[in-house]
Amino acid sequence: MKRILQKKTRKPSQKDIERVQLGCAMMQAQFQMMGY
Repeated sequence: MKRILQKKTRKPSQKDIERVQLGCAMMQAQFQMMGY
C-alpha cells in the first residue's frame, strides 16, 4: 500500500498513463456491451 501512495505523489510515468487509459477503455467497452 505504501508503494502505491509513493507512486501517486510522483509524476505519472508513461506506463501508469497507459494502464489508466487501458482501464478506462475496458470499462467503456463493458458499458457498451451492457447497453449504456
